[in-house]
Amino acid sequence: MRDIIYEQEEQIGLGPRQSRLISTVKKSRGLKGGSMVNIIGELEDTASSPSQTPLVPYANDDRPVLASPQTNDDDKPATKRKRGPTKCLKTHGLSYEDRLPIRLNKYGQPIGCNRAKLSSHLGTLVRNAHLAPLTYTSWHGLMILKEQSKKNKASRAKNTSQHTTGSKTFAEIREEEAMKNPDRREPSRVNMFFLTHKSRDGKPMSEGTSKFFSELEDAIVSHPEKLESTNQDDILSQVLGKDQPGRVRTYDRGVVASDLWGSRSQVEMERLIKEVKENAQTEIQNIQQKMQEEMEIKLQERVEDMKSQMLCGFNVFLNQLQKNLPGVEIPNLSFLSTTLNTKEVEATATANHEVFTAEKEAFCSSLTQEVLDLKLEKMKHDQHKKRSKKKKVVCL
Repeated sequence: MRDIIYEQEEQIGLGPRQSRLISTVKKSRGLKGGSMVNIIGELEDTASSPSQTPLVPYANDDRPVLASPQTNDDDKPATKRKRGPTKCLKTHGLSYEDRLPIRLNKYGQPIGCNRAKLSSHLGTLVRNAHLAPLTYTSWHGLMILKEQSKKNKASRAKNTSQHTTGSKTFAEIREEEAMKNPDRREPSRVNMFFLTHKSRDGKPMSEGTSKFFSELEDAIVSHPEKLESTNQDDILSQVLGKDQPGRVRTYDRGVVASDLWGSRSQVEMERLIKEVKENAQTEIQNIQQKMQEEMEIKLQERVEDMKSQMLCGFNVFLNQLQKNLPGVEIPNLSFLSTTLNTKEVEATATANHEVFTAEKEAFCSSLTQEVLDLKLEKMKHDQHKKRSKKKKVVCL
């Protein structure tokens, strides 16, 4: 804004220093879309006739002042006392030692009891003509902003679901909800949407909000495990759609997708690691199930074979006893075969379990090595990316 002021003052003849500053700004700025360039051009056009846009209203107006008819004080309508602009006299009157501390969250957003005071204090600094002098006393002087205002109005009309938090920021609500949890875990985006868009003071919700609430509840019933998900592809993005570039739903200004989920390369690497882990878990389960089935089949075959051999041996033994001792009653010894079979089964199961454990450990070690290789590749990629950025900065 100070760049615009310098150019306007040069046009009305306030010295050459500001002209040099403006030419430097025009050469060094690389604004997208030319929005600031258009505003500067508009200021140059209007500054050629400063009488049309005076700094003081009606400063160059030669119209005669008509005397107003005298009226009694009783005839004047009662004027409503207005609030007036915020002055923040208490904060401006603080000494250097009595400054108020401002607490920031991990995204650099102000939170805490002094957050609102900081916002009001910054507003008074911007309105101070000595700290931030203004060429225009009102935004109505910039015609280009009227077109932008129309576009913003049309965009707001498409938004059918407004938040109900008032002046309270999403960062404060997220901090309050995190303090309620024993592990200080922040609420998911779905829970934040419910908290910031629910009806308050008994007021009914808008039609768009009710529709989103219904769709989110259906999605939660279908996939309850994704309710506390913190991934980019969570339930909220599936119902409301993907976030716009440079913006993340349920987060205030200043937070972008890379702050939450990292860069695209990092997200892709984490996705690959997660996919490898899931595939490995599935592979382990399949191997375990397959070995269990094979072990049961082999065990059953071994039991049947041993059972037939034992029964055959017992029959031979009983026949010999019957021949040698015909007058003696021979007891039933079939329970011995069952006992022997049980011990054999336990021994076989123990041996097979040891084999399975060894194969499982070997597979897990190979999987761990694969994950480490992926992480090493990611670190090399990030280092190469940082070096390329440094080279670009040096070239510039």
